[in-house]
Amino acid sequence: MPQTEDIRAVLLFPVGSDGLFRDTGSYDEVKEEHIRQTFFQMFQYTDPWCGNPRIYDPDGNYDCGECNKFVEGGLCLAVEGPISAEHGSCRHWENKDAGDSELKFARKITKDMADYGETPKAGFGCHRCEYHVNAKAEDSQGRAMFCKQGAFHVFSNACCALNDTPGMKTKFSEATIKSHGYDWKEA
Repeated sequence: MPQTEDIRAVLLFPVGSDGLFRDTGSYDEVKEEHIRQTFFQMFQYTDPWCGNPRIYDPDGNYDCGECNKFVEGGLCLAVEGPISAEHGSCRHWENKDAGDSELKFARKITKDMADYGETPKAGFGCHRCEYHVNAKAEDSQGRAMFCKQGAFHVFSNACCALNDTPGMKTKFSEATIKSHGYDWKEA
């Protein structure tokens, strides 16, 4: 039986002094789209051409108050406990749709399971995330930002569960990354 390393390539991209990917100005759109699809599957990344259109917010805010699971009074159908309509979000955000009925869960999931977080900003989205930089060149779809977490171009109003707007609860320390078996600096 072949070793995993023998049956698939591991994509390597230049990394900056902060340990995150850096925009070199040259890119391969086929590789980037593959990475975007991976981010969709793992971290609910979405934009107009990638991912699930139900989890895309054209305004780029992704706040709980605009989610289909939001219940007036600061509650969620899926996540237990109070949430913030203006400053909260989680990886289960989806746009409001009268044609999409929701389930009143018998047992809600915890905020940690949902990766719920709050930010002092007015929402989330790539344009607020500390992992974005202005791209050195747009891609063919007009994505003018570069994600330093994923090494691909993004639209300003896209988002994923790794979004780290300043003040957000989620931080990925080097120790945490290594404890999951991956060293960003070595790859």
